[in-house]
Amino acid sequence: MGDELVSGVVFRLANVKRDFPPDSLKLQPSHLGFSEGDRQEAADKKTAPYLSVFDIAKCTVGQARIIRPSENQANGYGFEIEKILAIQVGGLPNLKLSVIPVPLDPPKSELPGAIGHCGFFGLQRPEGLPNGKNLYSALRTKVADCSFRLDDQS
Repeated sequence: MGDELVSGVVFRLANVKRDFPPDSLKLQPSHLGFSEGDRQEAADKKTAPYLSVFDIAKCTVGQARIIRPSENQANGYGFEIEKILAIQVGGLPNLKLSVIPVPLDPPKSELPGAIGHCGFFGLQRPEGLPNGKNLYSALRTKVADCSFRLDDQS
């Protein structure tokens, strides 16, 4: 893994669905939950769970779609790193969000744009945290509110 990113823009792909139309301007909090793939990837790399995001300076939305193929249409949603790192949630005084480059494994690591793959860390709810489900729901809502739709040329 590389050095933590402190500025710039990263993005996440989100599949268009019946309850998430293609013209949606922001992500929904549910897009910031961990999939089984996210959990497995973290376990394979022996890291804390993270959401897969891409550094827009090193990967385009089109390249990310090839790296992370989906049967459904997937749109890119960006986050300004400075904004997500500044998020605070009352009741989570030790909250530490971070975006860190995470290399992909071959053969995906050889695809154009793969160098831009990063992990968005800090969204996993610790076990035993009083009111943790509600606090981390509030966190995901704040992160989703920071998102913005990217055009397909990004």
